[in-house]
Amino acid sequence: TLSLSAPALADESEKIVNVFSWNDYIGEHTLENFSKETGIKVHYDITDASEVMEAKIIAGKSGYDVAVPSSNPTVPRLISIGALHKFDKSKIPNLKYVDPQLAKIAEEVDPGNEHAVIYQYTVIGLGVNETKVREIIPDAPLDSLDLILKPEYAEKLSKCGIVMLDSALVMVSTLAHYYGFDKDTTNDDDLRKIETELLKIRPYIRYFHSSAYINDLASEDICLVIGYSGDVNQAASRARDLGSKSTIKFHVPREGSEFNFDMMVIPEDAEHIDNAHAYINYIIRPEVMGPISDHIEYPNAIPESRKYMSPELLVPGRIFLSNEDLKRTFTSKFLTKLEMRKRNRLWTKFIYNK
Repeated sequence: TLSLSAPALADESEKIVNVFSWNDYIGEHTLENFSKETGIKVHYDITDASEVMEAKIIAGKSGYDVAVPSSNPTVPRLISIGALHKFDKSKIPNLKYVDPQLAKIAEEVDPGNEHAVIYQYTVIGLGVNETKVREIIPDAPLDSLDLILKPEYAEKLSKCGIVMLDSALVMVSTLAHYYGFDKDTTNDDDLRKIETELLKIRPYIRYFHSSAYINDLASEDICLVIGYSGDVNQAASRARDLGSKSTIKFHVPREGSEFNFDMMVIPEDAEHIDNAHAYINYIIRPEVMGPISDHIEYPNAIPESRKYMSPELLVPGRIFLSNEDLKRTFTSKFLTKLEMRKRNRLWTKFIYNK
């Protein structure tokens, strides 16, 4: 039922759905259970780069029936160029379970919720091995980006390993906001000033990656990361499974950071439209979504799914953000290709100018 082969090109009558998603981002038995219930086989491919997913959908003929891009800026960009199929909501009756408050926020990127439904959501923040960090800096501000972005902290903490999420798409907004600029800035002067500040801490960053930090934080090879909330929660769970005595926690930075949805969409040229609708409808069923969030430790937009989750994950702040944390987050505006190029240039200079 689960194949990681290239997506099959076939007619609509075929009992197949080709899904393009992310690493470590589905329940243990979700795909086989879907196939058992519907008779539809799932071909499931993964990536760890937003840019790759976006490029494949924009190019067309990707062979995918469902993809899981980020709400910002990918979803509005795909909608603006007609790359997404408009949902037939009569085929997704489980949309009634989506949290109305989150659906309203999602309308900022998809007016009328016509092309995308929230899969999970995440916030950029700090993954901290509090035990190791405190050994080096006893009074460290554990919920502040200062830990990484101030050279006097970064130099000391580089001994136990600092990592950054590799994504200009989501990182630059959080960094711009921290340095006192408009989070959506693409002004050349602003970007130059941000670059100057970032280069001061570049020698202390061990590496940039979209997912490798999960295992490294869990095994205590690193002690600090700016990354996704769900990934840090996964790392904390793995550390406990490994018998770690360290406390690993996710913190929404006191300075604020980027909030993002990953959303299920159907590419405009999908070959198996009915199967795509069936897959999305299945995933957002509460008793299916609960075990997914339980396994991957990301929060979802289906309140009724909490009945099917472990009680320890429902403790406020464990994976579901508190209202106080949510107030410190922001979403970024849709950037043009030119604006995105400027941000990519800044990011590339930061990574390679050691």
